[in-house]
Amino acid sequence: MARRRREPLLRQILSQFLPDLVHLKLARPPRVCIHGCRWTILVDPYLGRGDIARLCANYLVQNFHSKEETSSSKRLGQPKLSVFIAQMIYLAGAPYNTVIAALILLQRFRAKLPATSDGSFGFSGHMLWLGAFVIACSQDSMLHFVPEARSAAYWSEMTLYGEREVDEVYRSCGANLTGT
Repeated sequence: MARRRREPLLRQILSQFLPDLVHLKLARPPRVCIHGCRWTILVDPYLGRGDIARLCANYLVQNFHSKEETSSSKRLGQPKLSVFIAQMIYLAGAPYNTVIAALILLQRFRAKLPATSDGSFGFSGHMLWLGAFVIACSQDSMLHFVPEARSAAYWSEMTLYGEREVDEVYRSCGANLTGT
């Protein structure tokens, strides 16, 4: 009986002190715990943005033949594509209309790119999302949501790509979208 009362109380306390981690799940630990703890807290890796992140990742996988994980993303220690997208949305503090704008930019980018012989487009899903999201956040109407959006250092720190790579993907996506 005491265990059933603890779970809601623990959720209430955690949500009060950690409001960003609203999506907590309490799970039973293994039978033997070296610390003697009764509960383990599992934090949502999507930070509450799982639905929109999975939608964006599925769009990239289906339309650009991207992979959830690539060798470069593993080397950089980046998560799966859907988690990467969710974390970028969360860390940038961007509203959902920015995400929709990034999807529209990806759709336009897809229409302009010729496919290679294997059906891929030569970009990883992580880089495609980064380019479209940076362009969407850099628009004048979005700068009050993400004031540092035009800084390559800001995106580099968030994504673990180098500043040069961020600038390259920003320029190449922008050039392909404007037709220059």
